[in-house]
Amino acid sequence: MAKQKGKIITKLRNKHRFVLINDSTFAEVFSIRLTLLNVLMLISGFVLLLVLVLGFLLANTSVGLFLLGDAGLNSRAELLELNSRLEKTTQNLESERMKTQTLQNLLNDKANLYDSSHLDRQYSFE
Repeated sequence: MAKQKGKIITKLRNKHRFVLINDSTFAEVFSIRLTLLNVLMLISGFVLLLVLVLGFLLANTSVGLFLLGDAGLNSRAELLELNSRLEKTTQNLESERMKTQTLQNLLNDKANLYDSSHLDRQYSFE
């Protein structure tokens, strides 16, 4: 077991050369010496940085509310207030529609719909 562990560590520490070469001129553009341990640490650091940035964005911006569907503490109270305002507006709109319909009927000579004198003849209590 100890030999296998030591073998893995030596493989991680073996140095490799990463070279970028221009195809047309075969000139070396970039060169770096890497170990697998360096590459592993670089990738894990990048992933950790990405997780921290995404966590910050989700916690401190409205993107988190949109993606997670998380309602804030004041959202319920705001929703209740908006719902009551909507109900009041709907009631006001309906009463205005009824008033408008009544005025339309009166202007179109349909006043007999609102005349209560013919009700006495229909419902006489004699």
